Amino acid sequence: VAPTPTATVTFQLANPLTGYTGTVLTVDGVSYNVSQLPKAFTWNANTVHNFSWVDNAPLMMAKKYNWASTSGPSTTKSGSFNATANSTMTATYDLWTFKVAAIYVTPIEEDWNQVLHQALTKAVENLGITYNYAENTAESDCDRVAREYITNGYDMIFTDSWGFWEVADNLAPQFPDVYFAQGSGLCTNFGNNLILFDNTLQEVTFQAGAVAARLSNTSKVGVVAAMPGPGDVASLISGFIAGAKYVNPDIEVSVQYINSWYDPNAARIKAEVMIASDIDVIFSERYGVFEACKSGNDVL
Repeated sequence: VAPTPTATVTFQLANPLTGYTGTVLTVDGVSYNVSQLPKAFTWNANTVHNFSWVDNAPLMMAKKYNWASTSGPSTTKSGSFNATANSTMTATYDLWTFKVAAIYVTPIEEDWNQVLHQALTKAVENLGITYNYAENTAESDCDRVAREYITNGYDMIFTDSWGFWEVADNLAPQFPDVYFAQGSGLCTNFGNNLILFDNTLQEVTFQAGAVAARLSNTSKVGVVAAMPGPGDVASLISGFIAGAKYVNPDIEVSVQYINSWYDPNAARIKAEVMIASDIDVIFSERYGVFEACKSGNDVL
């Protein structure tokens, strides 16, 4: 009696799925993990069998392997095939990572930038995202930089400055598959892919103003701030003034602007001018005031 003809079909991966240990393949209802591949099956020839490659193999919250293609007796992710002859079925997976870019108008060292930068760095470590950033980006250049990140496949863009809000507002409807997070501003195109984030610290600065009025021996306090206009800056200053006047309605509050988001030397000079005019408590809305206060006598 002639032996029954057989066919051996081997299932394998084209590339290693480093870090993934779960199920990657199911054949005739039985699951197999990465360490069990390649896996060879010998069946009677001309028999039909079912298979399914895992669609995505998660590594971390923002990183996974996605099924890309299959070669061999079948070119689909799952289905059935007839084992007519010895063959090899190979699956290829692509590594997908959620890519985030942040665009900063000032150096990365600035405190406002550091809060987001440190958070996204943690997300790289704990969630597996890809993170890149551009610092010292002029407002006139934000659109170009954002479009470059989008072209390079970034999934989320943080436009982290008041002066960038129009760019985010304009780009969000044009690129509905990209998420935008705008750091303060007047955005109106809120929807599926645009959010606005800001600090609401006027209650805290109210308390700072009240403390400043209590501490002042000259009834003169000051604020060194970035620039007039932006709502987040204005709300902080307004809170400070309201708190100072709540304690002392006759207190004098001087507000000086450096007309920049980051210029520690200009802030220091503004503070030194205040100190020379008998202001003895200064609220530092911008970086650089502390250096002036350290050298001033009885200045807080």
